[in-house]
Amino acid sequence: MTPDKITISRKATYIGCFISLVTVRLLLRDFTWQGGTELHALMEASASILALFIGIVTLMLFRGKKADLYPLIGIGFLGAGLLDGYHALLSAPWFADLLLSGLPSLMSWSGLASRFFLSVSLWLSVQAWRREPRTRQPEKISWRLKYLAVGSFISLIVLILAFFTMPRKYYPEITAYGLEELIPAVFFLLAFIGYVRKGLWKDDIFEHWLLLALIISFVSQAMFMSFSGGFFDGMFHAGHLLKNVSYFFVLVGLVISMSHVLKEEAQELACPNDGAQREVDGFVGLVIGTSQLLQREEARSRELAQANEVLQRELAERSRAKEMIEAHEEVEVWILGETAQLAQINKMLQREISERKRAESELEALHGLSRQLDSTLELDDVIELALVKVKGVVGVDVAVLSILDKSSGGLILRTDPQLPREQIEAIVQTELRHWISGQAAESWHPILLDSLSNGDQLSSLAAALGGVESLVCVPLKAKGTVIGHLTLASAKLGRFTEQDVPFLSSAASVVATAIDNARLYAQTKKDAEAKSLLVRELNHRVRNNLATIVGLLSMEMARKKRHSAEKALKASIERVQSLAAIHNTLAQAEFRELDLKRLVEDVAQAAVRGLGWDKKVKITADAPPLRLPPNRLASLALATNELITNALKHAFRTSDAGLIQVRVTEEGEEIRLEIRDNGAGISTTSRKTGGRKGVGLGIVTSLVETDLQGQFELREDNGTVATIRFPMSKGPQI
Repeated sequence: MTPDKITISRKATYIGCFISLVTVRLLLRDFTWQGGTELHALMEASASILALFIGIVTLMLFRGKKADLYPLIGIGFLGAGLLDGYHALLSAPWFADLLLSGLPSLMSWSGLASRFFLSVSLWLSVQAWRREPRTRQPEKISWRLKYLAVGSFISLIVLILAFFTMPRKYYPEITAYGLEELIPAVFFLLAFIGYVRKGLWKDDIFEHWLLLALIISFVSQAMFMSFSGGFFDGMFHAGHLLKNVSYFFVLVGLVISMSHVLKEEAQELACPNDGAQREVDGFVGLVIGTSQLLQREEARSRELAQANEVLQRELAERSRAKEMIEAHEEVEVWILGETAQLAQINKMLQREISERKRAESELEALHGLSRQLDSTLELDDVIELALVKVKGVVGVDVAVLSILDKSSGGLILRTDPQLPREQIEAIVQTELRHWISGQAAESWHPILLDSLSNGDQLSSLAAALGGVESLVCVPLKAKGTVIGHLTLASAKLGRFTEQDVPFLSSAASVVATAIDNARLYAQTKKDAEAKSLLVRELNHRVRNNLATIVGLLSMEMARKKRHSAEKALKASIERVQSLAAIHNTLAQAEFRELDLKRLVEDVAQAAVRGLGWDKKVKITADAPPLRLPPNRLASLALATNELITNALKHAFRTSDAGLIQVRVTEEGEEIRLEIRDNGAGISTTSRKTGGRKGVGLGIVTSLVETDLQGQFELREDNGTVATIRFPMSKGPQI
């Protein structure tokens, strides 16, 4: 390739490199990936090793050239390597408590110090070349002083970072960008412009690769690090990765240049060997031609001595060339070792990146699954949607969702694709039932099974699911309790691994939460309906009680000619108080079915309290565990209250003690309520009342015959016995 074509090709390489980096930056403008301290420490360690190696080799390789720019390049990379290593140490958490500045400030400014030192050193190398005279003689300044100055500067940076409090780097309240990162970018750009104007990049392979490294360094600082919004974000790690790439480019140029230098020196050593051979041949001819001239004997001896010296020098130079070749081979071996190490590091980075990409895709899938399951609260819809979505996300052949039914203790079993009823029953009868019933300890942990058709373990389940080979069973946990299991099956061997378990467990948790929310929603609807029914029942009972009060007052008005108003009002008040007590008992039971024995006991106590009774009358209640609807309970309670009140008022007028027995029995389809006292009896009471039927008995008769559709009977048997019979399932309903 001609020199002009080489120049054009290298220009195109520089432009293409810059455009590629800008394109990558634009593609990553919305990149939200977040790294960690381990990745940062790994990249800083590799950068430190590369920079130190470049600095040492540069100083060794160009030690004989009469120019100041190459030692400055070597010093720049040596200092950058030391500062990168110091930055890696400061980034570790072990020294956080020993230094004055916080870890974020130390990481920011120690990393910036390395880039600033290298960029300034490369820019100074260009200035040193410009100041050299045309003879290319270096400045007359001792390099020891230069090394001492550089070492002092690096030591000063180390001391400042260690013993002074550094300000923080990011100021989100002012700007979202790290503007201080532009300082090294400016010096990298100035160094690039200087080397381009120098022009040696057209022929010198080292300066060609150095220009590529300067382009990468400038883009890294100006377009990645300056746009980093926080530690370990995507721009932060991309900038550090480009720093390593720029170092690697300098190393490549250095190795290629070193190879060329060694080849040139080997060729120079081969030239004196041919000249010495020609001199020896001429000397032999001269000896043969002038053997008879004695006056030339002394000259011949001197020439032989000189030839011998030339041969000795040639042997020494060949020995030196051999040593240099051996050293070159050792350097090549070392470079190959470092390259292999870098390749291993690159593999580790690729593996970590792939794992993070997988984690991101799994998180995105879980987010989509959660969003779709949140779109409905109906339990059946949630189950069907969960089966379809989980099967599609994981990519399996069969999905089985089994949920424990709290009410029946059985299983709610759904499959996708839908299987025949016989096949579903076969699945329930397999060993899977033992897991999903919540009885076994294994049900708390995911279970992975493989090669189901070749072994005894769950072979019946494999047959029930259509001959699958791989299976995973993941528990559905809601609020710390297993509510069911998600079973996924595939016809492919080895489909599920331990790496799939975290994602499947998370997906099962999302499904369990959605199912639990759907259950809560269904329970809330049920409670709301119950409350609505309770309000309707309350309104109905209040309306009935008011109607009863009107009826009681109407009956008292019919007797106003025979009784005083005070007595009538007192009787009405007692009955209204009884109604209030009955209403309170029903309200406490939320107007639902109530135990009959409890009702009888509450009514008896209310009757005693309403009369202010002070006699020693014992009331007993005996009733089987029968439960009646509230509309029948109210009528029965009011009738019972009237009968107990009548017994207390009339049966024990002449005695201070007595017994009232309330007994409820179930006779076929009828309920029999008997109230018996050992008082005066019906005949005595009838004589005192003139044989008239009182208001209380009239109320009882009306309640029993109209509301309960039963019969009321009053007889005498060593006292008074009142009997109420009514059917269990008849009577007006709400």
